[in-house]
Amino acid sequence: MDIINGKGIGVSIFFQGCSYHCKNCFNVSTWDFNGGKEWTKEIEDRFIKSCQCKYIDHVSFLGGEPLDQP
Repeated sequence: MDIINGKGIGVSIFFQGCSYHCKNCFNVSTWDFNGGKEWTKEIEDRFIKSCQCKYIDHVSFLGGEPLDQP
């Protein structure tokens, strides 16, 4: 659950990997494309279940950089 990255209560997913390496990045630990955890069916089911809660207002895709994936 996330109340920082959007209005209301949301669910956030953090992607691993970023080749931009922005100055003052607050999430340097997500730069490595070989870090993080594998997306499994169990994680997918948990994510979807979290998104379906009636009090969830949004989903945030964070990282690393979600669009900078090999």
